[in-house]
Amino acid sequence: MLPQEQINLTRKFKKELILEANALRVLKQDTVVAQKDRKPAGHLQSKVHIARHTIRHRHLAYCMLRGRTYEQCENKVREGNKPNMLHVNKIIQDYTYNVKEEAVSAAA
Repeated sequence: MLPQEQINLTRKFKKELILEANALRVLKQDTVVAQKDRKPAGHLQSKVHIARHTIRHRHLAYCMLRGRTYEQCENKVREGNKPNMLHVNKIIQDYTYNVKEEAVSAAA
């Protein structure tokens, strides 16, 4: 069974993912509105691209943190569109609870 601290970290991670997905949804809507009004939307499109990239890697980290394999998370990936697994592993490490071992004296 997982320690309560790990469960809390995973729940926190899930809440952050939900907030990021909602922010991306709003950003995409703002981009569409700007394009319909014939206003420059290049900076918004750039933000959407960056947010999608970030959310993809964080979502993969969340899935793998919960015990799924990469193939279960993304079963079809276009050639040359593999995720940066070093980045995914860094995110997993950030949301993994590490038990800090207490120092045991040699005299014990």
